Amino acid sequence: MQTITTKFIKPTNSTGARIKATSSSGISMTRAYEYRMSTEENHEEVAMALAERLEWDYDFAVGDTPTGFVFVPVDHSRLLSIKHRIDSKKHNATLNVWNT
Repeated sequence: MQTITTKFIKPTNSTGARIKATSSSGISMTRAYEYRMSTEENHEEVAMALAERLEWDYDFAVGDTPTGFVFVPVDHSRLLSIKHRIDSKKHNATLNVWNT
């Protein structure tokens, strides 16, 4: 499953500030920074525009990085399965300690 990362691009003498979103496969999109929106909203806006362009219909988990944000598609059924596996391992580890 691919992710989308975003980064802030500083303004230059010829262009204003921008946000660039890039998928793991290298497809990217850049939009002007909208000062009426928060930093998070600017990054979300371009990331979701790229996801729409790529025809991704997912919910996303979001985290910050040193240069911007990362948007990770969430597979809810798999997420629940992983949580169940982790909980089972914790439970079994506890049982093993007491059974030795």
